[in-house]
Amino acid sequence: MFSDVFGEAADPRWLHVGVFASPPSQERPHWVFVTSGLSNPWESDEPPTDPAEPSWLGVEYVFRCTQGGDWAIRMVQRVAAFALLLAHGRYPGREPLRVGDRIPLRGPVIPASDSALTWLVVCPPSSDPINFRLESGSVEFVQLVAVTDAEANLARAQGLEPLLQVLRSAGAYAVADPDRMSAVAG
Repeated sequence: MFSDVFGEAADPRWLHVGVFASPPSQERPHWVFVTSGLSNPWESDEPPTDPAEPSWLGVEYVFRCTQGGDWAIRMVQRVAAFALLLAHGRYPGREPLRVGDRIPLRGPVIPASDSALTWLVVCPPSSDPINFRLESGSVEFVQLVAVTDAEANLARAQGLEPLLQVLRSAGAYAVADPDRMSAVAG
């Protein structure tokens, strides 16, 4: 992933980062994909002195979708790889990913489909705890929400909260439905 997609060499510690896929269940009717390993303390041998200090990157990404498949695992893997590269200065002048950031998919969320969802937005979690603490530091779950070009443009122009209001009103937050139309005209 690092060399093929980003043209970068991978730090061996990064190869322990993965994505878990959880199919629909009686408790929830959708798929959940979540990163694992971005909060492992790879770069520290000692517990932090400040409890607010993050455990490694201090984040794990969650993507919820009405459909499952290898495409979703690969997409979340790309986000994790991009987050690692940003956090380790491989893109000078770029800050690490944070809530409100938009990530272009450069095509439909499901490759070779006609889905209108072509962006991911990093959002607050919809149901999981926002923060939790490990012995190695704090960790935050953040939500990856798939949106259309028009919805990404709304977030760019007006900010995250107006987009979230529109998505909530349309029933499009936080579970992605690759078959949905845009909740924003445009």
